[in-house]
Amino acid sequence: MIKKIKEKNRGISEFLKTREFWATLIGVVLGFMLTYVYDRHMEHREQRENRIKTLETIKAELQENLTHIDSREEALIARFSSVALESAISSGRFTLLDPEIQIELSKIYRNFKYAEMHSNKVLSMVGSVDMAMSNANQTLKEFQRFLYKVEESLRSHIPRVTTL
Repeated sequence: MIKKIKEKNRGISEFLKTREFWATLIGVVLGFMLTYVYDRHMEHREQRENRIKTLETIKAELQENLTHIDSREEALIARFSSVALESAISSGRFTLLDPEIQIELSKIYRNFKYAEMHSNKVLSMVGSVDMAMSNANQTLKEFQRFLYKVEESLRSHIPRVTTL
């Protein structure tokens, strides 16, 4: 029994010294390394494609919002789309974007929210006691001035982000 084990061990040790063993080992290690490199490459490629798709979607939304700003004649009702940004955030793709772009987009969409919030305040005043007050016209003018200021800020920020 011991003799058979020694023969097996000698057979294994002789096999470990052969070219076939080393060629197989090198082939397996090389195969694993190539698979790892390929997987990393594909992962980076997928992230890059996701980043580009996310930016294109957000840019299209920003252009649509800018068109909406430019086409409005009277600044009382402000409604802006933010679906692309919300989708990018909830899917985790927003984190793929450059930090500078993230900051700029946050500023732009915050201005959208400010404009919508003030627009909602004005709409809630319409037909209420607040509109019957003597300062209602002044309140509307202040809102319009604020909204124009926000829109000017958006007009300057949006082209910068869409060219990045």
